[in-house]
Amino acid sequence: MPASAAVEIDLGEGHAAGRCLVRRLRVPPHGDRFVRRLVNYIAFMVGSFRAGLRLRGPFDVLVASSPSLFVAVAGTLLGRLRGIPVVLEVRDLWPESAVATGFLRNPLLIFLARRLERWLYRRARRVVALTEGIRSGIRSAGVPSERIHVVPNAVDDDLLAFEETLDCRALVGHRTGEAIAMYAGAHGINNALDFVIDAAAEPECAAIRFLLIGQGTQTARLKQRVKSLGLSNVEFLGYQPRERVPRLLHCADVLLWPVLWSSEKPALRVLKEGAVPNKLYDYLAAGKPIVTSVPRSGEAVGLLDAYGCAVYTDPSGKEIARGVQESLSSSRDAELGLREDFIAAHGRSKRAAEMLELLEAGVGDT
Repeated sequence: MPASAAVEIDLGEGHAAGRCLVRRLRVPPHGDRFVRRLVNYIAFMVGSFRAGLRLRGPFDVLVASSPSLFVAVAGTLLGRLRGIPVVLEVRDLWPESAVATGFLRNPLLIFLARRLERWLYRRARRVVALTEGIRSGIRSAGVPSERIHVVPNAVDDDLLAFEETLDCRALVGHRTGEAIAMYAGAHGINNALDFVIDAAAEPECAAIRFLLIGQGTQTARLKQRVKSLGLSNVEFLGYQPRERVPRLLHCADVLLWPVLWSSEKPALRVLKEGAVPNKLYDYLAAGKPIVTSVPRSGEAVGLLDAYGCAVYTDPSGKEIARGVQESLSSSRDAELGLREDFIAAHGRSKRAAEMLELLEAGVGDT
């Protein structure tokens, strides 16, 4: 995509179609080191603030979507300068997630980050949470319940349209009788992909192809680990266009959602209990068995149990391997009718309408 581009936006039934200007910013890449990620966050904050100042109005509302909180800083300042209400969307609790995963450890920085978090919440007209767990975390930071709204992730409404023309041999080199376990998503510290590598190294999984879609700060290290272990059944497919991912998911026999948590780290467990990532919605829309080590007390379990396609494991490679074997030995594909119900209930048009309603109401608040 060029530095800026106009995109047609369908606002759903009852709203006229509009145009959206998407402007890309050049920022330093963030890595797995705290300083590099901080530089990335600050660079985007400064760049987005400057870009916002140059945009011509008038505007009715400003939406800032985190992580990180620095995005919310730029949005809050722009909102105050423009004299328009700010709606803050929280897609990950920060700094709580950084503290729980050990990424942020300095007591002074943690104190300052929490103060910043509360300052931003107080100045937002409304706060939109991705999950009930995130809503709970926002409420614990002192935000009144009536200002917090949950708008979950969503899936494309037309995910069933391509299946008759799907060619898995061309997409992933699928061979008849071959079993494929697939992961799609970011390759970060928080994604526990070492469990997938460990599972692939288990003797009972030697004949199963493990395909990893996506990339991130851990990709290079994971590739080196696969090489050092001499594994020939793990392949990295790299970044894939968003529209291609559903087709790849349909070529899998098992979909993987490894989750790292520990009973000895209660803060990390609480964080993972509230996790309902976007990949899970794509997985459920694909109607494939899902092997996951999410805590059984997690918010996502209710969603998974409603479609009866999950195998739960403890957070380890050996357990993930067991879950893969269990999934392959039984038929757990979600029924087509259930998939259609899921897509209808969690489609992007429905979620967009919910978000638009919140924005329109936020503009009218005093």
